[in-house]
Amino acid sequence: MVDAYTAHIRDHGTPPPVDDLLGQLRAAEAQARQRIRWFYFDTALSTTSPVLDALTAIVPTTKILLGTDFPFGQEIGLRYTLDGIHSYPRFSNDIRTQVLAGNAQTLLKR
Repeated sequence: MVDAYTAHIRDHGTPPPVDDLLGQLRAAEAQARQRIRWFYFDTALSTTSPVLDALTAIVPTTKILLGTDFPFGQEIGLRYTLDGIHSYPRFSNDIRTQVLAGNAQTLLKR
């Protein structure tokens, strides 16, 4: 986007029209959303509903891994993380099983 912006100023003496910039931003966002879906994310003590809502809005549940930050999180971190996963209302039992173990097994088989 910076290159296109700079080139437009160089060629036309003015910034690109706002509609052009909006189109570029929308395309960049769509591309970023597609690319981010390939990454795996571990929960790492972040299993409150707002965090899981945000995460599941951008990646499929097949890309979420159990993360407890053990040993730094110690037993309390493990319990906190598990409580969040078990109480998250949008996770079915199948998805919980997937997040707790299945996704990591799939990843490690690669």
